[in-house]
Amino acid sequence: MPLVQYVVTALQCQVEDFPALVPVEGAEPRKFERSCEGALHVRPGGSAEITADELAHLREKHPRVAAAVRVLASDEELAASRAAATEPPPAPAPTEPPDEGDEGSGGGDDAPDAPKGKKSGKR
Repeated sequence: MPLVQYVVTALQCQVEDFPALVPVEGAEPRKFERSCEGALHVRPGGSAEITADELAHLREKHPRVAAAVRVLASDEELAASRAAATEPPPAPAPTEPPDEGDEGSGGGDDAPDAPKGKKSGKR
């Protein structure tokens, strides 16, 4: 189902005249796919996942409403983002434990201390 957004400047409305069947050329009609029961409520600035059948019906029967609908993501893009969200994160790379035999200065840091700056008493 494509993710769509109704533009902010459009009027709020509801669409109720969805058909029960979709004619298929050379075959029997198939069932009209719906994203929800009842009317499709379109609110300014609102987003929703609607079916391709609903989007096609809006474009065919309600061109003013369809002109105010922007497709944000297609079915394929939504499926890819959902698959990426459900994949487990990659395992962290194994780290090597510190070498136990090294008994240097005890601090574990071989770099000399950095010179400290002078503090000024003035502010």
